[in-house]
Amino acid sequence: VEASAPDVALFLREKVSLATLLGVAAQRESKGELNGLARTAATRVLATDAGAQALNANEASCLDALRAGLSSKTSSAAVRAEAAKAVAVAVAGEWLDAVAEPLGEAVVDDDVAVSDAACDAVAAVSAQRPSAAHEALAHAKVVSAKNDARRLRYCDAAVRCSFSDVEDVAAELVALTMARDDPLVQLNALELVSALATKSDRGAAALLQKNAGALLEMISAKGEDDDDIFRLGDHAISALGAVLATASRNEVDESLVKRFFAQLKHLNVASLKAVGALAATPRGLRLVLASPVAAAWTDLSSDEGVAEHVDVLRRRRLDSFTVALNGEHFDDDALWKRLPRQRLLQLAGPGRDRHVAVAAVQVLTAATQRAPSAAKDLADLPGFYEWLVKDDHDPRANTPDQLQAKFALLEAVVARKDVFNEPTQQHLQDLLRRGPFRPRLTANLAPRVKVADRPAG
Repeated sequence: VEASAPDVALFLREKVSLATLLGVAAQRESKGELNGLARTAATRVLATDAGAQALNANEASCLDALRAGLSSKTSSAAVRAEAAKAVAVAVAGEWLDAVAEPLGEAVVDDDVAVSDAACDAVAAVSAQRPSAAHEALAHAKVVSAKNDARRLRYCDAAVRCSFSDVEDVAAELVALTMARDDPLVQLNALELVSALATKSDRGAAALLQKNAGALLEMISAKGEDDDDIFRLGDHAISALGAVLATASRNEVDESLVKRFFAQLKHLNVASLKAVGALAATPRGLRLVLASPVAAAWTDLSSDEGVAEHVDVLRRRRLDSFTVALNGEHFDDDALWKRLPRQRLLQLAGPGRDRHVAVAAVQVLTAATQRAPSAAKDLADLPGFYEWLVKDDHDPRANTPDQLQAKFALLEAVVARKDVFNEPTQQHLQDLLRRGPFRPRLTANLAPRVKVADRPAG
């Protein structure tokens, strides 16, 4: 199997058939080492052109062995997982239709490893032969009809692949989020709601139509529930935020967005992420900045009163700014004008939590690249230029991550050639050529330079 492709072809033709390998791999008898070797060999052979050709020839013995390997009636969980992996690596040809039904059963298998491997296989198959993926998912839906855990696995596979019937998946997820007797099912369903909304505009529209009211009710109910150990309220905020963010690319009910904002009693990690994602679209940014949430969102001093996890919350707030600035709107200063620049520079400097410092520098970088006036505003900011060119490689003050983030900001500033005068620009380019981990400059080597005069108006 480790040999070249011609040797593999010869191996299949002259010495042993692929069906033999798969047959040995599928044996239930206690032959662990032999089973393992056969599974490994079969999977690797299927990944070769010769192995794919053997299956594409629709050899009955090969297909029967593969179907047996996927079936829970004839194979162990380890064999079923390997058979699913074999399908994933050999996705080509009409033979996929012949294994669609057992692959669908594997998608909703009670063994997590088998289910994950089968979901990956369906996703791979959907790109090569959509009809086989659809047939596998249709069978998975039938098999999983009366079991919530299996319905979750069906939805997971459908979200992973390019499944056209997103309305059906949305309806399934709506029902699962309402499974009040099983919070774990609700939790996983909410995560899949976020995934579907992020991946598909149609999925977001279907979820908005079917599930927005239920998610708002869950946010409201769980927000007052101190026993919400699974943090379903936060997951509902993330899910509805993802739905609204994707929907805001087109049309979104502004009254629904306002109701969503009204439920955000305080900006925690989940709501900060949701607001940042929503603000990444032009319409969403307008709605965010026009809402009561805007003042609390852009207030970097509000984290000071938090008794614990202050750095985590501050970092998430900064990350949400970066997501919004890097969004779909171009040449828009609206958010940048709301941000406290001097405070951002303080957070980016030494003596701060390194994760917070990196996040603050990333906000400045995104603003420099995307907001038209940001670079000139930073150039005029007291202390910014001195901090940008300062060589401080003391590991107690700056970690490699901080140096790399600062270097990315330097690149963004140098790319804006209309900000500094020529001597300053030349000096920054010299620093850029020496890289993020440049050696310390000798004292007084850096020239004293001034920002170029701005043109009238």
